[in-house]
Amino acid sequence: MPVFSQGLPTIDPESVGLSSQQLKLMTTTVQTFVDQGKLAGVTTMVVRKGKVAHFETYGFRNKESAQPMTQDTIFRIYSMTKPITSVAVMLLHEQGKLQLDDPVSKYMPELKDLKVYVSGAGKDIVVESPNREMTVRHLLNHTSGLIYGWGDSPVDRMYGSLMGRNQSLSEMMAKFKHIPLRYHPGEKWAYGVSTDLLGYLVEVLSGMRLDQFLNQHIFTPLGMKDTAFYVPEEKIERLATIYEKDQDGIKAGEPVNFDHVTKSPKFLSGGGGLYSTASDYIRFAQMLLNRGELDGMRVLTVETVELMIKNHISPEVDFEQGRIYMLEGFGLGFGIWPLNLKGWAGIANTYFFINFETETISMLWTQLRPSEAYPMLIFGFTQLVGQSVIE
Repeated sequence: MPVFSQGLPTIDPESVGLSSQQLKLMTTTVQTFVDQGKLAGVTTMVVRKGKVAHFETYGFRNKESAQPMTQDTIFRIYSMTKPITSVAVMLLHEQGKLQLDDPVSKYMPELKDLKVYVSGAGKDIVVESPNREMTVRHLLNHTSGLIYGWGDSPVDRMYGSLMGRNQSLSEMMAKFKHIPLRYHPGEKWAYGVSTDLLGYLVEVLSGMRLDQFLNQHIFTPLGMKDTAFYVPEEKIERLATIYEKDQDGIKAGEPVNFDHVTKSPKFLSGGGGLYSTASDYIRFAQMLLNRGELDGMRVLTVETVELMIKNHISPEVDFEQGRIYMLEGFGLGFGIWPLNLKGWAGIANTYFFINFETETISMLWTQLRPSEAYPMLIFGFTQLVGQSVIE
């Protein structure tokens, strides 16, 4: 079977202190979910000390046409775009183009006079001035007061209109003057459009489109040849189908709109717009584990990576929403979970975890919505990977 790890050597697990038996148990557990019809297809990967100890595929990338899941399958990684955009922002920080505690309005004057929602709706909406200005750090650690609009409050419904494929990032920014913040900056951890604003910040400070900046400074240096905001026509057969969980198991989601998928969108979502492969993303994760360098190419300084992966949620911040995600804290673009794990996930159940102490990276990728479909599978996966470390 071909290996698409793109430069990371493949070895026997025991040669890097991992248990083959535990990894096989993990494989059996994942395969059971496929056999029971709970998942169409899955890819799992475990890398330790820069070497691939486990890279397995299960089931189908398209169950209806019996196309098998393969190691070069292309996934919609959704919010796993966020760590990449956050790295881009930190590159600009290293270049001296921004400071973390700069007001966001310094670079995005559209946000200068934002108010904070208090109560009411429509003409009766009540707002107030924020207690403090939103900073770049607030955007990176999701304490900006911005949300996604997944709730049922009047301001949630306003956020639902923010993003769309047929607008540019600057056009999205123009809408903010009509929408209040849901919370005061620095008051509450709330998942939302913060990283899409960071994508716009990259464009403002670099003078480049977000996709161009990511290609030049991250994807090309790291050899991430299949990561982009669209899937070229010659690669479209490798794209996995999105499935949705229902009471009978799973069903295929909306048919692929090839006119959308195969063309670069006008809206480049730094928060959730990328497609990638496990082989590409493992190189990005390995760069982080190596404290900013891979194969002689330095993307970030050691100090910047250390800053990004430490917790930036102070005790006075309301972190209740973060605990719903089972988080212990949040860095600058990365979640911090129990068992010393740093990483993030996408809404179609793509996960990556880095354990900096054991020098281990693990990934479980499928294409199933919603993201909370099988939390025990993810918990079991991380437990078994942790238990596979024998020295």
